[in-house]
Amino acid sequence: MGPRATADQTAGEIFPFDLPSIDLTTGLPTGSQYDDRAIVLITASVVEQALETLLLAKFIPLSDDDERTLFSSDGGALSTFEAKVQLGFALGSYGRRVRIPG
Repeated sequence: MGPRATADQTAGEIFPFDLPSIDLTTGLPTGSQYDDRAIVLITASVVEQALETLLLAKFIPLSDDDERTLFSSDGGALSTFEAKVQLGFALGSYGRRVRIPG
């Protein structure tokens, strides 16, 4: 597992590629070279990385092996997007409206 993002990094530092600009009034990309599917995948990746960073900030310091085990796609307790969202809610990081209905 590669290095994790930290709370003091910008989105450009975490995702060092050309993210599409979003028109905040419409929520749509402006002058984007990406198609709709690419934008959805990039956005989901950004949100999931932000969730991992938020959760790691609330945890005790973990070794790289512990992080790998926790977030691993091979059955890690926090390997799914939904698990990360639910735990963030349970920790009080955001309100009920953000949580995925369960």
